[in-house]
Amino acid sequence: MADAKLILYCDTDFIVPVVDKGDGYYEVFRGTADGCLWLYFYTPADNSALEYGRTYKASFDSGRAAYLGDIWKAIDADLRYSTPVLDSLPYTTLLDNSGIIRALREFYSAGGSRKEVDIPTVYVFAGNISDNARKRFIAHMQEQSFATVSYSLGVEALALGYVGKVKPELRAEFGQKVVFFESAGGDMLMRCYACDGSMFLPLEEERTLSGMGENPLRAALAKIVLSIMQRTHNFLREDEIPRETAYQMQFVDEWLRQRRDPNFGITFHYSSDPDTRYPCIVDNTQLNTIRDTSVAETVRQMATYRNKVAPNDMLQCVLLGEAFNDEDFVRRCISNIGSNQLVTVITPDKMPELLSLYGSVVSPTAKEALADFDRIRNAESQARRAIGAWISNAERIRGLAALTSDLARRMSDDAGRFGADVANAAEQVKRSLARPGGKFDEAREQWQRYRPRRNPLEDYAAEVGAYRNELDSCRTIFAETDKFDGARAIIDRILKEAADINNLYGECAKADAVYKALADAVDDYEQKYPRYCELLKQFKREGNMSVKRRIVQQIQDEDLTCEELPVVELAELIPVRLHATVEKVKTGLFRSKKVLKVKVELPDGVSLPCNSVLLIQERPLASVQDKYIRAEYDKGEEGPFEFSADLPLAQCDGASRLRVYFKPHPDEAIGINNAFECNECNVEL
Repeated sequence: MADAKLILYCDTDFIVPVVDKGDGYYEVFRGTADGCLWLYFYTPADNSALEYGRTYKASFDSGRAAYLGDIWKAIDADLRYSTPVLDSLPYTTLLDNSGIIRALREFYSAGGSRKEVDIPTVYVFAGNISDNARKRFIAHMQEQSFATVSYSLGVEALALGYVGKVKPELRAEFGQKVVFFESAGGDMLMRCYACDGSMFLPLEEERTLSGMGENPLRAALAKIVLSIMQRTHNFLREDEIPRETAYQMQFVDEWLRQRRDPNFGITFHYSSDPDTRYPCIVDNTQLNTIRDTSVAETVRQMATYRNKVAPNDMLQCVLLGEAFNDEDFVRRCISNIGSNQLVTVITPDKMPELLSLYGSVVSPTAKEALADFDRIRNAESQARRAIGAWISNAERIRGLAALTSDLARRMSDDAGRFGADVANAAEQVKRSLARPGGKFDEAREQWQRYRPRRNPLEDYAAEVGAYRNELDSCRTIFAETDKFDGARAIIDRILKEAADINNLYGECAKADAVYKALADAVDDYEQKYPRYCELLKQFKREGNMSVKRRIVQQIQDEDLTCEELPVVELAELIPVRLHATVEKVKTGLFRSKKVLKVKVELPDGVSLPCNSVLLIQERPLASVQDKYIRAEYDKGEEGPFEFSADLPLAQCDGASRLRVYFKPHPDEAIGINNAFECNECNVEL
């Protein structure tokens, strides 16, 4: 399968291989009982095949000849090893000669669906493996036709993907951190990643606790058993005890299966004399004391690191590695951190699932050449320093973001209420000014009565000033962090809301000015009122529509009043349909009368733009005369309007034809032909 990749997690002691099939599924290595290729080797004296396996770790740790390990340090130092027939071989050839390379090829090509040559390979290294060892290891693998895809991805990035998978409810915010504790090769590696708003980036602050990454219970049991045997036999010198303790570690899992309270018995032998067996009774109380002392010191140093890098902004703590198979150790870590929700535990059995997340963490087109190793690692180092430059201010930036949002929200609410109060006061004042007759004293009363609540400018002046100072002092931080996508997003949000605050401040100032100007406006309209009355009188006397329009325009240009001005001509004629009929209605056995019925219809949804009248007369219309008005309708009515009357009509007696008109009311200033587009409606009598 073309998209399949071999993913290797390279721990200090072992390699965990996984095949990413490229279709969302992965295959787990089953060539060993625990799914690991252990990097401890035995070179038989008879020159038979070199062997690898976990069982050789204790022999190597105890210094026995013919056993090899600590491969990464040996590769880093370019050390050599020898077999009974060959001298000075590079340590990387242990992979070939032991069969590890062959096992990896067979694992990748299982089922015959993938070719063994040019195997696309991803390397994920434990943090305590040196860059030099990594480069030499990758170079040797390339010589064996393992084509390099990627090598810079840390196990922490995959662990972050795992945390997101098992705890999808987590939502990281800018500046929040994930603290990693990884046990690898007996060391406890401590690192921290910080959220830049969209992704997690590594901080420069790292630390390693040498010798404190071993499972606390296993290490405590090996130590107490050897202590008991030394008190009885005292076969070892002081400088031999650490190596002998390492040798005994291979037996502790079997011893623990015999554990009983309050004590339990085991069988012991020294590495130098495997044939001689000694009984040993272990005191559980003493074992727990030694174990607790070891755990307490490890947890204390882990807590010290956590409190330094993430004192109050930790999103999650990840416990990764074999040491965290000890449930009591994990409980103590969780107790120190605070709650189960804050902790994710990833034990070695979960490592294949972790590695399977590679495709969801890294782009499928990602490709890293070994020639770029130093450049990529240097870029990572520079990124860590750059991140450190701003992440120390993350709490301050988060505080500024929260302050900005809170201030913008409160100011928006208060400014909105203040603006509404001012608008209401203005409406009430203008309503009084719009009443005929110049109600200026009433307008002043309304100005006082509807006075707005306290202007937010007064309430927020000091707060906005302090906020602007903090914003200005953070602009240097903004400039340093602009290259990080997540940081840029939160900075853009801060600056947008800061602009909103400035706009709100300006709106409050404008509304305040509007309210204060209302009092001056009342005085101004009162002074101009005589001039308005004079022009209005001219308007009413004038019969020429053009002159009327000029007078109205003059009143508007000089802004003489808030009263509704007379309309001389509508912007658009309203189409009106008239219907008129004469019907003969019986009133008795031999008597009848004629009834005139009129109906006036406006278009749907259209209302009268002015007060209007229905006219019925016998002659063509020249002007609206009161004696011919038969019905009146108010501005805003929508119709239809219906009218009926018995004939003959007063003022039209003796007419042979009636003419029906629908026109603006004579009190309106609108010309008779400047409001409606109406059909001519006549009826014969």
